[in-house]
Amino acid sequence: MKILAIDWGKRKIGVAISDNGCKIAFPRPYVKSSKKAIEEIMTVLDKERIKLVLIGWPLKENGQNSETTEAAVKFYEKVKKRAKNVEVELFDERYTSRIVDSVMDNFGLKWQQKVEIKDSLAAVVMLQGYLDAQPKN
Repeated sequence: MKILAIDWGKRKIGVAISDNGCKIAFPRPYVKSSKKAIEEIMTVLDKERIKLVLIGWPLKENGQNSETTEAAVKFYEKVKKRAKNVEVELFDERYTSRIVDSVMDNFGLKWQQKVEIKDSLAAVVMLQGYLDAQPKN
C-alpha cells in the first residue's frame, strides 16, 4: 500500500508518496494548480496504486481556519469525489512550511532552488509525520 500526501497551494501543489511499506516519504514533482490538477492527481493515484490520500489542512496555530482553508477543503472535496476506492483525508499541516524553510536555509539553497522544491518538501514533512505516528508492526 502506498500513501499520497498533497500540500495544496494557489500556484503549486506539493506531492509526496510513501514507499510500499509506508515507512519513508519521497518527494515528487509538484503539480501546477490549474483545471488539469485533479486529472494529474488521479493519474498518480492509478499509476502508483495509492490507497490513502492525505490533503494538507491549512490551519492557524490556534487551530482556527486560515485564509486558505476554504480553498484547500474545496480541493479535498473534489479529490474525494473523483478518487474511487481510495480513502481521502484532511491532515493538519501546521508548521510544515516552517520546518521546510528551516531545512532549506540550513542547506544554503538559492531562492530559485527553494521555489522548485518547497511545496513537495512540505508534502514530505506532512506524510513522514503521518507515517511516523502509525503503530509499528
